[in-house]
Amino acid sequence: MPNPPSPTPPDELWRFIGSYQLLRAPGEQSLYSNLGYALLAQAMVGRLNASEDQLFARIITGPLGFKDTAFELTPAQRARLAQGFFPNGQPAPEFEPGYPALAGSGGIRSTLNDMMRYLDFELGNVDVPLSALLPVLHQPRHAAGPNGGSVGLAW
Repeated sequence: MPNPPSPTPPDELWRFIGSYQLLRAPGEQSLYSNLGYALLAQAMVGRLNASEDQLFARIITGPLGFKDTAFELTPAQRARLAQGFFPNGQPAPEFEPGYPALAGSGGIRSTLNDMMRYLDFELGNVDVPLSALLPVLHQPRHAAGPNGGSVGLAW
């Protein structure tokens, strides 16, 4: 499914999915979409009665030892925020259209130190309980691109 039109408030995600008409049969074609992860995050927030920040801290960023990765940054964290850039070298805005509805699919912000720790985790250089998930995360799920690339699961 495609991403909903932006900007879409979080409470409208369920209406969007409920009224969307599929353009092809499920499994017929792979299409990258943030919508699935955004809906999963919204479902977890509702079911577990916690904010996205609280859930990420409990399930992902806490166990990985990230100190400066969150949806809502403190002023001290914001001062250390890694600046993103467009291919033309211009600074990218902190948020892209569609957020906060799609925050659960990529709305976290981070520092270079935490991103390097994440790279170490992905490379198997960090000994944390989540390391047991690496084989599943790295398993190819769909072919991607003309050069034999593939797509795995998100974290």
